[in-house]
Amino acid sequence: MIMAIRMMLLAFIIFIIYSFFHYIASPRRKLHHAHKQKKFYFLDDQCDIRRNFFVTFNGFLYEGEKYLHHEGKSHQVRSISIWEIKKESLPEPTAEDILKIEGIIKTRYPDAIIDWKNSLYHHKNT
Repeated sequence: MIMAIRMMLLAFIIFIIYSFFHYIASPRRKLHHAHKQKKFYFLDDQCDIRRNFFVTFNGFLYEGEKYLHHEGKSHQVRSISIWEIKKESLPEPTAEDILKIEGIIKTRYPDAIIDWKNSLYHHKNT
């Protein structure tokens, strides 16, 4: 009986330690933390092309949707739509901020056309 209680206690301690490290390494937590601190963070799963990505920069949080172009067996991201999710009562992002975000996205998806959904900085980059 005592041995079973010890085993259950050990299993519980291992579970708590695992949960703690899983929480610390969570990309969603890192995105939320960077957004609160108004830092840059890019959350994207390049292995799953159909999943949207998130970018936080200077207190702004954006979501981007990737659109595929099917050429034979290869799937390439050809266009990306980006819109603002959260704004922490900040002035509008500058054109330089937008260009920095686009540059980072272009490093991952060089052939993609970026379309901003917000009318204040709505322009297309080819």
